[in-house]
Parts: sequence; C-alpha cells; structure tokens
Amino acid sequence: MPIAFVLVTTELGFEEDVLRQIRALSGVKEAHFIYGMYDIMVEIEGSTATEVDEQVARIRKLDKINSTQTLIAP
Repeated sequence: MPIAFVLVTTELGFEEDVLRQIRALSGVKEAHFIYGMYDIMVEIEGSTATEVDEQVARIRKLDKINSTQTLIAP
C-alpha cells in the first residue's frame, strides 16, 4: 500500500485552519503540527500510487498553503 508524507508550509496565522481542512480529506491517515521549516506533516495512504497522487494534489490546492514537499515511501 503506497504511503506519502507531505510537508506543508502555510501562510502565517492559518496553520490551524489548514490542518483542520487537511484532516477532513479522505486518505489522510495522520496530520500534525511540526516545528521548523514546515508547519504541518501529513501521512497519506492509498490503495494505488495514482490514488496517493490525487490525494496530494487535493492538499496542494487548499487555500493558504505556500508550499509542499512530498516524500513517497515505496
């Protein structure tokens, strides 16, 4: 089962709103605040690599996200 970790940077002050939106998405296994270069770490799980890609795309389209870094675990 493919897994991806998405590191998210949000606009300042919108971290909680973005985290709430991410947690509501299907396929999101876990999502947490983190400290450092990124604001949120998301673990996504899907039945296929295509499904994981689609879930990552949904996250990237959310408002108030400045950037993402996706790490795919084979």
